[in-house]
Amino acid sequence: MASSLPDDIVNVTISSLLNLVGVKPGDYDDRDEATKAIYLSIQLGLLQRQSRQMRAPLDHELAAQHLPAMTQKYIDDPEVIGKVATLINSITYTPYFARFVKTDAGKHFVPIQTKRIAQLTDEDASKLTQDQVAEVGQFYATLLLLQGQDEISEDDRKAAISRLTKWQRASSGTFAEETLERCLAALGGDKGEMGMMIQGAKMMLQAPLKSAEEPIFSS
Repeated sequence: MASSLPDDIVNVTISSLLNLVGVKPGDYDDRDEATKAIYLSIQLGLLQRQSRQMRAPLDHELAAQHLPAMTQKYIDDPEVIGKVATLINSITYTPYFARFVKTDAGKHFVPIQTKRIAQLTDEDASKLTQDQVAEVGQFYATLLLLQGQDEISEDDRKAAISRLTKWQRASSGTFAEETLERCLAALGGDKGEMGMMIQGAKMMLQAPLKSAEEPIFSS
């Protein structure tokens, strides 16, 4: 596969990331969706190898200026963890995302993601890799921390818990199991050690809001 990679794949920019998830036109428009997913994984992997301090300017600009467009793409994409959800998941640590999910434009992440997990069939769920399940859990746990579950219907909550529990049982000893435990603890109102860890994580995610500049939220 390496020989077929474009030479500029190592040049990770906001434009290349937005192009790969279908938010903006660009050099990868002629590639199929599976290839774009591979390229996105490569580019995000390159970013993850950098220190948080080095990658923060790109992540913060991406969140501050393009979250509305990415969110609309997320709403339109029915996958439980599609390309745009993967990109959004990579910037959930920014104060701009924590603020955005409190606005009218960003308030629907939890009910949408809950419904997608709840409605996932056994056949579709079996097609997800352990890494994808871990990513679903990580993304959903962060959303629950920031938005709570007030907007979730009881039927969706119960169905989501059932799916998450099945995944957890099949993911013993993996990172996926850890992320799924956080989701289940948040949905179940855990008051024990996991609940305390969740509250600590929530405080860490929301702390930067006090000093963050007003986000632009334009695209």
